[in-house]
Amino acid sequence: MRGVKRGIKNILFYWKRNLLFGAAFLVIAVILAFMASIQGNVAAAIEETGRRTDATLTIRVRDERALSYDQDIYYPRELVRELESWEEVKGLDYLALANARGVDVKEVFSEIQQSYREADEEAGRELYESEAERNAGQITVIGSNDLEKTWKFKKRGVEVTEGEGISPENASQATAVVSERFLEWNMLKIGDWITLVNAFDEARTMKVKVIGTHSGNYDSGSVADAEMNYIYVPLDECLRFNGGEVVQTTAVVRDPKEIGALKEKLQDFLGERYAIQEDSMRYLKAVTPLRGVQKVCGLMLGITCGILLLILVLVIGRMLLNLRKEIGLWRSLGETRLILLVQTGTGILLPIFAGMIAGDAMSCWLESWFAAGMAWLLPSFPDLVFRLSRRAIGQITGVTFLAAVLILILLFFVTTGKKATELLREE
Repeated sequence: MRGVKRGIKNILFYWKRNLLFGAAFLVIAVILAFMASIQGNVAAAIEETGRRTDATLTIRVRDERALSYDQDIYYPRELVRELESWEEVKGLDYLALANARGVDVKEVFSEIQQSYREADEEAGRELYESEAERNAGQITVIGSNDLEKTWKFKKRGVEVTEGEGISPENASQATAVVSERFLEWNMLKIGDWITLVNAFDEARTMKVKVIGTHSGNYDSGSVADAEMNYIYVPLDECLRFNGGEVVQTTAVVRDPKEIGALKEKLQDFLGERYAIQEDSMRYLKAVTPLRGVQKVCGLMLGITCGILLLILVLVIGRMLLNLRKEIGLWRSLGETRLILLVQTGTGILLPIFAGMIAGDAMSCWLESWFAAGMAWLLPSFPDLVFRLSRRAIGQITGVTFLAAVLILILLFFVTTGKKATELLREE
């Protein structure tokens, strides 16, 4: 106990020096609290961005063109529905196609195909590459519950121009969105019903109500590939029309960081017939800058911790050197090393830890200022919100305390290992 009392008296006697040391460690504590908290905040922001930004795996038959008459591009939806129960998959989106002819409507006439046909006839070439192409209808039915997610629909920036589109709200109804040219060609209006027949199974028919038009009015030289003859219907309607087959499945990944491992697992499950396309670009664009911020903060945190350790060694070592004569005097009077260690430790460590604790308290007080400053400096990261990590602060203070005690004990015995008379004679 007397060692503690002497240490406190020493602190009061050298109060200016100890106040300076305390202020220095206060600043260091605030910087460490900010950097450590930022590390946790960025990690939380990356997790939140991952939940908000979808990364997807798209499944299609390998090396096949998306033409509705090509039966090789189709596969049963039941083949991939098991993925809905996988823990790594957040959800599935499907795209279905069907090749059709109109019963009470006609496809828009293709001038490009007519010119190709005449040129091939003159040259004596065969226009059609397969029997399926020869027997195909010119209408392509596309089944999707959300036109904004349909890869065909966004291929040329197509949009709904009149009425409404297919959406999750009306996906349970027998509706259709046709091109402006198709509506005009067949002298239809919004609200009319049309009937289609499957070109490869005439027993399958579909009657749907036109609820809107789209701006895809492009012609094509390929059979059933002209956007002016694309008819969009809800997914379930298309599946009933084509026998329950899809051409594309999009799996939304629950954890974008694990998309590579999930892709390999999915490839093993489906086999080599299927190509799996990874799309994590939106996620990477969102998190890559955050990871850069995290690395910079980690580097600065490491540098600050290194500076703190260096300062501890220099401060404790310098103060011990200044106290060697005093320690020699006490030892010549019969005082034990343990009491002297407690006395010296109290005088040296108490100002340091007082500064650290004051810095922790100031960090809590400045939390709202930190948050406002970070929001101003990094406005492009809405998920990055500053929250002071009390746990990190406690860990830093505890580690600093332990490091300082160990440094003190080591340097105490190194600098005062001589006999008392030798310490008294040192200049």
